[in-house]
Amino acid sequence: MEFENARNGIRKLFTCQIIEIVIGLLGILIAVLAALFVGSATAVEAGADEATVAAVGAGIGALFAVIALIVLTIVATVLQIKGLSLARKDEPKYFGGALGLAVLVLVAQILRGLGSTVPFLAQFDNYLAGLVPLSTVLLLIMTVLGIKTIAEKLGRKDIVSMSMPIIIIESIVYASSAITGLSDGIMGIVAAVLAFVGYIIYFVYLAKAKAMFR
Repeated sequence: MEFENARNGIRKLFTCQIIEIVIGLLGILIAVLAALFVGSATAVEAGADEATVAAVGAGIGALFAVIALIVLTIVATVLQIKGLSLARKDEPKYFGGALGLAVLVLVAQILRGLGSTVPFLAQFDNYLAGLVPLSTVLLLIMTVLGIKTIAEKLGRKDIVSMSMPIIIIESIVYASSAITGLSDGIMGIVAAVLAFVGYIIYFVYLAKAKAMFR
C-alpha cells in the first residue's frame, strides 16, 4: 500500500491520542480531588472532624490518579515517538521535525523531574517550564502539516481543508490552558477541561486522517 509507513505511524498516533484523552480525564479528576483536599484540610483545621475522612479520601484518590497518569504518559510518549518515526519515512520534513520536538519535550520533562534532586538543574526549571508547552504546540502543528502533506498526495481535500483550522483551534486551546493553568483551584480545573477539549478535537482529526488510507 502507498504510504504504508505513514499509515502505520498515524495509527499509532491515533492510539496515543486515545490515551491522551484518558490522561485528560485523569487531569480533571486530579484537579477536582486536589481542590477537595485543600477544602477538606481547611475544614479540618477549623475543627470539623468529618472533614478528615474526606481529606484522606481525596488525598489517596489523587495519589492513585497521579500514578495512573504517569504510567499512561510513558505509554503515550513511546507510541508517539514510534508513530512519528514510522511516518517520517514517508514524509521526512514535517514528521521528522515533529519527532525532534517530541524528543525535546521528553528530555525537558526528564530534566524538570531531576531538578527536584539536582540543584544545578533546578535553576533552569522556569525555562524548561516554558519550553515544554511551546514545543508541544509546535509538535502538534508539525504533525498536522505532515498529515496535510500526505492527504494532498492522496487527493483527500477534506483532510487538507481541516488541517489549518485544527492548527488555529489547538493553538488557542493550548494557550488558554497554559494561562489558566498558572492558577490553582477552580482555574486549575478550567485548565484541565480546556486541555481535554483540545484532546477531543485532535482525536477527531486523527480519526479522519487514519481513515484516509482505506
